[in-house]
Amino acid sequence: VTNSCTQLFEDVTKKYMENRKLKNLKLSSAFYLGAVRLYKRFKRFSVPVCFPKVCDRKDIRFKDLCETCLCIYQRRRPVGNDIDGSGKQVFVVTGANQGGKSTYLRSIGLAQVFMQAGMFVTALEYESGLYKNIFAHFTRREDSTMNSGRLDEELKRMSQIADRLTPDSMLLLNESFATTTEKEGSIIADELTDAILKTGIRMFSVTHLLEYAHSCF
Repeated sequence: VTNSCTQLFEDVTKKYMENRKLKNLKLSSAFYLGAVRLYKRFKRFSVPVCFPKVCDRKDIRFKDLCETCLCIYQRRRPVGNDIDGSGKQVFVVTGANQGGKSTYLRSIGLAQVFMQAGMFVTALEYESGLYKNIFAHFTRREDSTMNSGRLDEELKRMSQIADRLTPDSMLLLNESFATTTEKEGSIIADELTDAILKTGIRMFSVTHLLEYAHSCF
């Protein structure tokens, strides 16, 4: 009986491992097939595509970086952006409404995720370090079911991110703390930026808080 049970266990284990390998192969194949189809679509719409280079986390450089989702939805090449952030840790982006600030921020986050997944990037050139964690903090729409104010909700989410931040992290902030007054929001953003600068975390912040932007400058 013992020998029969042992043999049965070995047979079940063998079949399980075979099925697991097939499942992993199926997932990997689906990933690569999706990447190839996406690559062909971008080429058809004349969207710039390149394979990124890995560099030190202190540096980030890209040329004609396009927002990936816009490339898909608009079926054409959107306006790209350039940057040479060699040795720069914190970036603060401000400007007029509907000027493309949030799109710019999304393009960086998506490019970094694509890069770390071993994929191509929608840019002529892209060079960046690798990050263990990539966090995004975007303002949410008004929710009638919320039990507290929007600022409280923002601070709660930011606190959860802060608990998980490490020096090898990238943080993307879009209009954070804009749900309060200019003065209060700028103070909170200033304190957060001071803490970020002491840790070595790479941060991109899109903001309408001009007092905060001038302070950073």
